[in-house]
Amino acid sequence: MRLTAMSYNLMRVFEEISKTQQPELIHPSDKKYSEALEIR
Repeated sequence: MRLTAMSYNLMRVFEEISKTQQPELIHPSDKKYSEALEIR
C-alpha cells in the first residue's frame, strides 16, 4: 500500500511540474476544472 501511495504521489508531482513547464499540454477539461475552482 505504501508503495502504491508513493508512486501515485510521485506521478502527481511530475504531472504538476510538466503543467508549469509546458502549459500547452494541459487538457481542456483540466483547465475548465481549475477555472471552476477559482470561481468557488
